[in-house]
Amino acid sequence: MRVLLYLLVLVSLVAAALKEQSPIDISTDISETENKNNIAISHKSLDGKAKHTGTAFKVFWKGSTLVLDGVSYEAAQLHFHTPSEHTFDGKHYPLEMHIVHSAVEKNHSLAVVGILFDYNKKSNGFLKKFWSHLDDLSDKGDTIKVKSFDAADLKLDNSSYFRYPGSLTTPPYTEGVQWAVMKSIQHVSRSQVRAIKDVFDDNSRAVQPLNDRKVILYSKPSAKLLSSFGVACLQVILKEKTFTGLQFHFHAPSEHRVRGYQYPFEMHMVHQATDKSLAVLGVFFEVGPKDNEFLNQVWPSISQLGDSGTNVTVSNIAGSILRIGAENGFYRYQGSLTTPPYTKGVEWTVVHEVQKISQAQLDAYKEKIKEDNAREVQPLNNRQVCLYQPIQ
Repeated sequence: MRVLLYLLVLVSLVAAALKEQSPIDISTDISETENKNNIAISHKSLDGKAKHTGTAFKVFWKGSTLVLDGVSYEAAQLHFHTPSEHTFDGKHYPLEMHIVHSAVEKNHSLAVVGILFDYNKKSNGFLKKFWSHLDDLSDKGDTIKVKSFDAADLKLDNSSYFRYPGSLTTPPYTEGVQWAVMKSIQHVSRSQVRAIKDVFDDNSRAVQPLNDRKVILYSKPSAKLLSSFGVACLQVILKEKTFTGLQFHFHAPSEHRVRGYQYPFEMHMVHQATDKSLAVLGVFFEVGPKDNEFLNQVWPSISQLGDSGTNVTVSNIAGSILRIGAENGFYRYQGSLTTPPYTKGVEWTVVHEVQKISQAQLDAYKEKIKEDNAREVQPLNNRQVCLYQPIQ
């Protein structure tokens, strides 16, 4: 016991000598700086594993990707502090969540997204997904599986962020951590805060001196759209050039990947302009519990197809069912066709939002095609991929 106390005192003394410690008090009365790819965050639905660590519970989850100044970080875990560790203009909030990320290629350096919660009559939908498991985490070491969840409800990709260099807020208080604290305050019910306090004591570290550090407020991670962008009757408008739909087809598994993740299904909607240039709209699909309504317009005809070269007429296809538009966000890059003759000069637009496909629909497609038909991922070389999101 004495050895443990000695170590804790030693760690505290070392931390006191450091100059870039977290958390800090953030003054919100600062001007926004234009976000020129300084910060972007995206997320997807994945299973997680919650564990009682003694002073809190951590959810080990890789469903978030953070890009800071061109460096990519992948989520490792998220956890909570009551009350908040960071303060806004001296005010503590009842709850703060930290999503800890590790750099993909840069010596596993760390970046943390901080999200503050304030009281509201309504329960927080995101927290509900694993708050119900708190009763199963009564003792240190208890571990449970948290089935597929994502951070879509938090709108992480549509907020301004305070950026500053700091540290971990738990021993050993490691410095060199990049902090991004979300400006938007999330809501949490009093009952949800009580539920976590029934299991864990308050576990927030005191605010640390800012010293000579500078806090920068970056505007929402969205840039001006390159052009108007929409889908209606299979027509796409890019850079004031109109592309009209020629055909759409499917690949299983997906050809494009996001942060290395390959989706089970991808649709390509091929368009052509009057000057014969091509643009392709890529749409990802993840397996869900229900049939996809758009695919249901086409799937009954699959069974009527015979050998290669046979045709079946499909009438009155409503593309609007997919609800693809600029409000969903999209990736843009210069590429090629993914099938012979692999024509270059193709404008690629890959929709950020993932659609759902039922397992039955996916199985029906694979039964007809018989084999995977996805081309291997190609080198990016010196091309740039941009994620465009609407300014709200």
